[in-house]
Amino acid sequence: MLIPTEILDKYMITHQDQSPVIATFELSRLADREGALAFLNAYAPELKAHSLDVAATYFTAQFARMFAAFHYAIWRCGVHLDLSMNILRVRIARHPDGYVTLKFDLKAIQGTTVPLANRSLLVKSLMTSFYSEQVRPILQSLASAAGISVGALWGIIPTYFEYYYEQWLEDPIDEVQRIHLAEDMDVLRHQLPPAVFGRVRNPFLVKFRYMDSPYEAGKKIKLKSACCLAYKTEESSYCLTCPRLSEAERSRRVAEYQARQS
Repeated sequence: MLIPTEILDKYMITHQDQSPVIATFELSRLADREGALAFLNAYAPELKAHSLDVAATYFTAQFARMFAAFHYAIWRCGVHLDLSMNILRVRIARHPDGYVTLKFDLKAIQGTTVPLANRSLLVKSLMTSFYSEQVRPILQSLASAAGISVGALWGIIPTYFEYYYEQWLEDPIDEVQRIHLAEDMDVLRHQLPPAVFGRVRNPFLVKFRYMDSPYEAGKKIKLKSACCLAYKTEESSYCLTCPRLSEAERSRRVAEYQARQS
Protein backbone atom coordinates (compact mmCIF):
# COMPACT_ATOMS: atom_id res chain seq x y z
CA MET A 1 0.00 0.00 0.00
CA LEU A 2 1.01 3.63 -0.41
CA ILE A 3 2.48 5.00 2.84
CA PRO A 4 1.82 8.73 3.43
CA THR A 5 5.16 10.54 3.13
CA GLU A 6 4.15 12.87 5.98
CA ILE A 7 4.94 10.05 8.43
CA LEU A 8 8.49 9.68 7.17
CA ASP A 9 9.09 13.42 6.91
CA LYS A 10 7.64 14.18 10.33
CA TYR A 11 9.89 11.70 12.13
CA MET A 12 12.96 12.11 9.95
CA ILE A 13 12.88 8.60 8.53
CA THR A 14 14.76 8.25 5.26
CA HIS A 15 14.46 5.64 2.52
CA GLN A 16 17.62 4.12 1.06
CA ASP A 17 19.57 7.23 2.02
CA GLN A 18 22.94 7.48 0.27
CA SER A 19 24.22 10.70 1.86
CA PRO A 20 27.68 10.59 3.51
CA VAL A 21 27.66 9.43 7.14
CA ILE A 22 30.17 8.50 9.82
CA ALA A 23 28.97 4.91 10.16
CA THR A 24 26.00 2.71 9.26
CA PHE A 25 24.61 -0.28 11.17
CA GLU A 26 21.79 -2.65 10.38
CA LEU A 27 19.33 -2.15 13.22
CA SER A 28 19.08 -5.92 13.62
CA ARG A 29 22.78 -5.95 14.59
CA LEU A 30 21.94 -3.94 17.68
CA ALA A 31 19.82 -6.81 18.95
CA ASP A 32 23.03 -8.82 19.28
CA ARG A 33 25.44 -7.85 22.05
CA GLU A 34 28.47 -7.87 19.75
CA GLY A 35 26.70 -5.66 17.21
CA ALA A 36 25.43 -3.36 19.95
CA LEU A 37 28.96 -3.00 21.30
CA ALA A 38 30.30 -2.13 17.84
CA PHE A 39 27.63 0.55 17.47
CA LEU A 40 28.28 2.05 20.90
CA ASN A 41 32.03 2.11 20.27
CA ALA A 42 31.40 4.04 17.05
CA TYR A 43 28.81 6.42 18.50
CA ALA A 44 30.31 7.28 21.90
CA PRO A 45 33.44 9.07 20.59
CA GLU A 46 31.30 11.22 18.30
CA LEU A 47 29.30 12.32 21.36
CA LYS A 48 32.54 12.99 23.25
CA ALA A 49 31.13 10.61 25.84
CA HIS A 50 33.28 9.32 28.68
CA SER A 51 31.57 5.91 28.68
CA LEU A 52 29.40 3.69 26.50
CA ASP A 53 26.28 4.08 28.65
CA VAL A 54 25.94 7.66 27.36
CA ALA A 55 25.76 6.40 23.78
CA ALA A 56 23.06 3.93 24.86
CA THR A 57 20.89 6.64 26.45
CA TYR A 58 21.39 9.05 23.56
CA PHE A 59 20.46 6.33 21.07
CA THR A 60 17.32 5.54 23.06
CA ALA A 61 16.26 9.19 23.06
CA GLN A 62 16.46 9.29 19.26
CA PHE A 63 15.00 5.80 18.88
CA ALA A 64 11.83 7.23 20.46
CA ARG A 65 11.16 8.85 17.07
CA MET A 66 10.42 5.38 15.73
CA PHE A 67 7.89 4.81 18.50
CA ALA A 68 6.24 8.11 17.64
CA ALA A 69 6.17 7.25 13.93
CA PHE A 70 4.68 3.84 14.68
CA HIS A 71 1.82 5.28 16.77
CA TYR A 72 1.26 8.33 14.56
CA ALA A 73 0.87 6.15 11.47
CA ILE A 74 -1.75 4.00 13.19
CA TRP A 75 -3.98 6.65 14.74
CA ARG A 76 -3.57 9.55 12.31
CA CYS A 77 -3.21 7.72 9.01
CA GLY A 78 -4.84 4.35 9.73
CA VAL A 79 -1.67 2.59 8.64
CA HIS A 80 0.61 0.05 10.25
CA LEU A 81 4.03 1.25 9.08
CA ASP A 82 6.50 -1.64 9.06
CA LEU A 83 9.41 -0.60 11.26
CA SER A 84 10.86 -4.06 11.71
CA MET A 85 14.52 -4.07 12.67
CA ASN A 86 15.40 -6.23 9.64
CA ILE A 87 14.47 -3.41 7.22
CA LEU A 88 15.89 -0.49 9.22
CA ARG A 89 19.41 0.90 9.41
CA VAL A 90 20.74 3.39 11.92
CA ARG A 91 23.27 5.86 10.52
CA ILE A 92 25.56 8.03 12.62
CA ALA A 93 25.71 11.38 10.85
CA ARG A 94 26.99 14.88 11.38
CA HIS A 95 24.37 17.61 11.04
CA PRO A 96 25.33 20.68 8.97
CA ASP A 97 25.27 22.64 12.25
CA GLY A 98 28.07 20.44 13.56
CA TYR A 99 26.38 18.18 16.07
CA VAL A 100 26.08 14.41 15.70
CA THR A 101 22.68 12.89 15.04
CA LEU A 102 21.19 9.53 14.13
CA LYS A 103 19.34 8.78 10.92
CA PHE A 104 16.91 5.89 10.73
CA ASP A 105 16.73 4.60 7.18
CA LEU A 106 14.21 2.16 5.73
CA LYS A 107 15.32 -0.30 3.09
CA ALA A 108 11.69 -0.71 2.05
CA ILE A 109 8.58 1.35 2.75
CA GLN A 110 5.76 -1.04 3.43
CA GLY A 111 2.72 -1.38 5.63
CA THR A 112 -0.89 -2.42 5.90
CA THR A 113 -4.20 -0.66 6.47
CA VAL A 114 -5.59 -0.66 10.01
CA PRO A 115 -9.32 -1.33 9.50
CA LEU A 116 -11.93 0.16 11.78
CA ALA A 117 -13.53 -3.22 12.41
CA ASN A 118 -12.07 -4.71 15.60
CA ARG A 119 -9.60 -1.83 15.60
CA SER A 120 -8.77 -1.89 19.32
CA LEU A 121 -7.85 -5.59 19.29
CA LEU A 122 -5.65 -5.17 16.23
CA VAL A 123 -3.93 -2.09 17.66
CA LYS A 124 -3.14 -3.95 20.88
CA SER A 125 -1.71 -6.84 18.88
CA LEU A 126 0.42 -4.51 16.75
CA MET A 127 1.76 -2.69 19.80
CA THR A 128 2.54 -5.95 21.57
CA SER A 129 4.50 -7.23 18.59
CA PHE A 130 6.33 -3.94 18.03
CA TYR A 131 7.52 -3.46 21.60
CA SER A 132 8.22 -7.10 22.46
CA GLU A 133 9.81 -8.20 19.18
CA GLN A 134 11.38 -5.04 17.70
CA VAL A 135 12.15 -2.67 20.56
CA ARG A 136 12.78 -4.82 23.61
CA PRO A 137 15.63 -6.94 22.12
CA ILE A 138 17.51 -3.83 21.03
CA LEU A 139 17.27 -2.08 24.38
CA GLN A 140 18.25 -5.23 26.24
CA SER A 141 21.28 -5.78 24.02
CA LEU A 142 22.40 -2.14 24.24
CA ALA A 143 22.04 -2.16 28.01
CA SER A 144 24.12 -5.30 28.29
CA ALA A 145 26.84 -3.95 26.00
CA ALA A 146 26.92 -0.58 27.78
CA GLY A 147 26.89 -1.99 31.30
CA ILE A 148 23.71 -0.14 32.23
CA SER A 149 20.37 -1.44 33.45
CA VAL A 150 17.76 -1.83 30.74
CA GLY A 151 15.37 -0.01 33.06
CA ALA A 152 17.53 3.09 32.71
CA LEU A 153 16.99 2.99 28.95
CA TRP A 154 13.23 2.40 29.18
CA GLY A 155 13.19 5.31 31.63
CA ILE A 156 14.53 7.67 28.96
CA ILE A 157 11.61 7.10 26.61
CA PRO A 158 8.59 8.73 28.34
CA THR A 159 10.11 12.23 28.23
CA TYR A 160 10.49 12.14 24.47
CA PHE A 161 7.31 10.21 23.74
CA GLU A 162 5.28 12.67 25.82
CA TYR A 163 6.70 15.51 23.72
CA TYR A 164 5.33 13.90 20.56
CA TYR A 165 2.02 13.08 22.22
CA GLU A 166 1.52 16.71 23.23
CA GLN A 167 2.23 17.75 19.65
CA TRP A 168 -0.50 15.38 18.45
CA LEU A 169 -3.00 16.96 20.83
CA GLU A 170 -2.21 20.35 19.32
CA ASP A 171 -2.68 19.14 15.74
CA PRO A 172 -5.93 19.97 13.96
CA ILE A 173 -7.64 16.59 14.20
CA ASP A 174 -11.23 15.49 13.87
CA GLU A 175 -13.30 13.86 16.59
CA VAL A 176 -12.75 10.32 15.32
CA GLN A 177 -8.97 10.81 15.35
CA ARG A 178 -9.18 12.29 18.84
CA ILE A 179 -11.11 9.25 20.07
CA HIS A 180 -8.65 6.86 18.41
CA LEU A 181 -5.69 8.67 19.95
CA ALA A 182 -7.23 8.42 23.42
CA GLU A 183 -8.00 4.72 22.87
CA ASP A 184 -4.48 4.01 21.60
CA MET A 185 -2.82 5.75 24.54
CA ASP A 186 -5.04 3.81 26.92
CA VAL A 187 -3.90 0.57 25.29
CA LEU A 188 -0.24 1.62 25.47
CA ARG A 189 -0.30 2.78 29.08
CA HIS A 190 -2.92 0.61 30.72
CA GLN A 191 -3.65 -2.49 28.66
CA LEU A 192 -0.21 -3.71 27.60
CA PRO A 193 1.15 -5.91 30.39
CA PRO A 194 4.63 -5.03 31.70
CA ALA A 195 5.91 -8.36 30.39
CA VAL A 196 5.61 -6.97 26.84
CA PHE A 197 8.46 -4.62 27.72
CA GLY A 198 10.29 -7.13 29.89
CA ARG A 199 9.62 -4.97 32.92
CA VAL A 200 7.71 -5.31 36.19
CA ARG A 201 5.93 -2.01 35.43
CA ASN A 202 4.73 -0.49 32.17
CA PRO A 203 7.45 2.07 31.31
CA PHE A 204 4.95 4.42 29.65
CA LEU A 205 2.95 4.77 32.87
CA VAL A 206 4.85 7.73 34.30
CA LYS A 207 3.83 10.59 36.55
CA PHE A 208 5.90 13.60 35.57
CA ARG A 209 7.26 16.17 37.98
CA TYR A 210 7.22 19.84 37.03
CA MET A 211 9.20 22.98 37.76
CA ASP A 212 8.51 26.67 37.17
CA SER A 213 9.78 27.62 33.74
CA PRO A 214 12.73 30.03 33.87
CA TYR A 215 12.00 30.94 30.25
CA GLU A 216 8.35 31.98 30.45
CA ALA A 217 6.71 33.41 33.55
CA GLY A 218 3.70 31.50 34.85
CA LYS A 219 4.51 28.37 32.86
CA LYS A 220 5.59 24.94 34.06
CA ILE A 221 8.02 22.58 32.35
CA LYS A 222 8.47 18.85 32.88
CA LEU A 223 11.44 17.29 34.55
CA LYS A 224 12.89 14.45 32.51
CA SER A 225 11.66 10.99 33.39
CA ALA A 226 15.26 9.74 33.70
CA CYS A 227 18.81 11.05 33.48
CA CYS A 228 20.21 11.03 29.94
CA LEU A 229 23.80 10.99 31.32
CA ALA A 230 24.74 14.24 29.58
CA TYR A 231 27.01 14.95 32.55
CA LYS A 232 29.23 12.09 31.31
CA THR A 233 30.06 13.95 28.10
CA GLU A 234 32.53 16.72 27.44
CA GLU A 235 29.83 19.13 28.69
CA SER A 236 30.09 17.51 32.15
CA SER A 237 26.83 19.03 33.34
CA TYR A 238 23.39 17.85 34.38
CA CYS A 239 20.44 19.13 32.35
CA LEU A 240 18.35 21.72 34.16
CA THR A 241 15.40 19.33 34.05
CA CYS A 242 17.40 16.28 35.17
CA PRO A 243 15.64 14.35 37.96
CA ARG A 244 19.05 13.78 39.61
CA LEU A 245 19.64 17.48 40.11
CA SER A 246 19.04 18.65 43.68
CA GLU A 247 16.39 21.34 44.11
CA ALA A 248 19.00 23.65 45.62
CA GLU A 249 21.26 23.26 42.59
CA ARG A 250 18.30 23.64 40.22
CA SER A 251 17.27 26.88 41.95
CA ARG A 252 20.84 28.18 41.80
CA ARG A 253 21.10 27.53 38.08
CA VAL A 254 17.70 29.12 37.41
CA ALA A 255 18.77 32.22 39.37
CA GLU A 256 22.00 32.41 37.34
CA TYR A 257 20.08 32.16 34.09
CA GLN A 258 17.61 34.85 35.12
CA ALA A 259 20.44 37.12 36.21
CA ARG A 260 22.04 36.81 32.78
CA GLN A 261 18.72 37.77 31.15
CA SER A 262 18.20 40.90 33.24
